[in-house]
Amino acid sequence: MGYSFETGDHCVAFFFSIISRVALSLHGNEMETTLKFSALKQYVMADSLPVCGGRTMINLMQAGIKTQISVVPAMVSKTKASGNGFLRWFTGASAFLCLGMAFLQASAITTAAQDTNSRPARSVEAVEALRQSSWEELETGLASLKANTALGTQVLALKISPEHFRFSIEQQATPKGERASSVAERTGGIIAFNGGFFGQKGQGDLYPVGMLIDDGKAVSSAWSNIGGFLALREDGRPEITLSRAGAPEWALEAVQSKPVLIETGGLWAMRTNGTELERRSLICILPDNNVVFMIISGGGLTLFEAGWLMRSPKWGGYFDCDRAIALDGGGSTQLKVRDHSQLDVSGVTGVQNLLVVHRRSQQ
Repeated sequence: MGYSFETGDHCVAFFFSIISRVALSLHGNEMETTLKFSALKQYVMADSLPVCGGRTMINLMQAGIKTQISVVPAMVSKTKASGNGFLRWFTGASAFLCLGMAFLQASAITTAAQDTNSRPARSVEAVEALRQSSWEELETGLASLKANTALGTQVLALKISPEHFRFSIEQQATPKGERASSVAERTGGIIAFNGGFFGQKGQGDLYPVGMLIDDGKAVSSAWSNIGGFLALREDGRPEITLSRAGAPEWALEAVQSKPVLIETGGLWAMRTNGTELERRSLICILPDNNVVFMIISGGGLTLFEAGWLMRSPKWGGYFDCDRAIALDGGGSTQLKVRDHSQLDVSGVTGVQNLLVVHRRSQQ
């Protein structure tokens, strides 16, 4: 799922992936490969599609490209050392086939699907529920949208106008984390929700994972090529950038997170679908520069499924985001909206950093 090339190509890739591993096993098990048969089983069993179809093969192919290339030199070496004519022929032929398939797989994987027939079923159900709901204006520049699906997925979205509201990033007030309700009260914010990832030290103190920029200074190190930044300009307007472009030099505050779901221009950036149904926190910027913050709760969704809701309706999405990124989710997902407790979402734990929204009239 998520790609536009044909199922037949998936089956060919799968066939040659197996050939390469059989060739290696015939020569002994001392060589480790990136893709283990246990991983193969996990991908196949976790997917609702046939083994030579859609998402399963994309997962296999992504993990297998490195394997296909890395095993070729070893296979050639084994071929030269083998005294068995058949094994020499079989392994040598497999080496060339692996190399060829690696390039074919890499080429195929760079093509993102724009096929409405690939829409995840739970996303389709959530989009239909959203279409039957309507935005409720909470105040000028702020609206909410709620929808529930028959399978138990709960979707809550806030649409926030940067013309009327400014964003800030707040770190925990205590070493062991802080909740959205506490941060909103402490800072006077209208809205508070969880931010980026964090880790926990032995004594329970929390620390940011990924780069966190506070008052123009980085307080933690960055991932170089993974995910992106939710960065705030001097006037508190948010922007989403890619990690591979480096930390924005203009950002006074920023939190690094992953994955980027949609790149600038509405380009779908997700490559695989997982299997974990979790609470999700996502944020996006619309073409008109309004901001949508979305929480998935209840039965939960995979990141791929949740991200799909952020896409344009023409691809089967709903919110029509220009760019979007996932924040920390699971037990970290939480939201506080002042004077609208019916929208509050309680987190399982306190978190290290949060995003806070203030009225510009409060400046």
